[in-house]
Amino acid sequence: MNQPRASRPQKRQQSAPGAREQILLAAQELFAKNGFHATSIRQIATSTGLNSQLIYYYFGDKSRLHRAVFERAATEIHARAKAAVDSDGSARVRLERFILEWTQDVLSKATLIRALFRAAQEGDKELAALVRERSSRNARLVQSLLDEGIRYGDFRKDLDSRFASASLAGMVFFLATSGPVVMSANAISSDEGLVNRLARHTADLFMQGIAADPVKRARRSR
Repeated sequence: MNQPRASRPQKRQQSAPGAREQILLAAQELFAKNGFHATSIRQIATSTGLNSQLIYYYFGDKSRLHRAVFERAATEIHARAKAAVDSDGSARVRLERFILEWTQDVLSKATLIRALFRAAQEGDKELAALVRERSSRNARLVQSLLDEGIRYGDFRKDLDSRFASASLAGMVFFLATSGPVVMSANAISSDEGLVNRLARHTADLFMQGIAADPVKRARRSR
């Protein structure tokens, strides 16, 4: 008789230090490289050197593991946004810092982002709901920084923080999901520093677009 998938692994493997994180990292890489359907639990287990039963023990099945990979990426983004909101400096300084770090992070995970978006659009309703919920949570943090900047005169008074936040997310995620096509169409070659340059350009373009009139801002600071 086959052993049930969700059965507990042997104690030695169950207590393997960092096993859960190891599984998440391997799954993230394989899902990004091969897609959800072409990646098997066996491949993930082989990549980690762990028994596949340990994967079932921690995550239950491949779909739950896939969602856990997304949760991990979303949590990292949320932590960055929260740190930006809570850190020192003006709203302008904090928002710019967040955009730089967020863009670099999203572009460095571009293949994973494409795989997750594709899975959410292909009918995984639970994952799609999770994407919406986590995206809304992060958007609210960005909006809070934008609203603070509007209130203190760093950003334009006519700025709608909801639209600005949506535009920013569109800029960043489109670079990740359609990057290869966009880069080729604009004759931009990939090199070691491309991600940092794209992040810097995105931050500069967005911040200039939402900035308050510099003359009025200078008068207010006197």
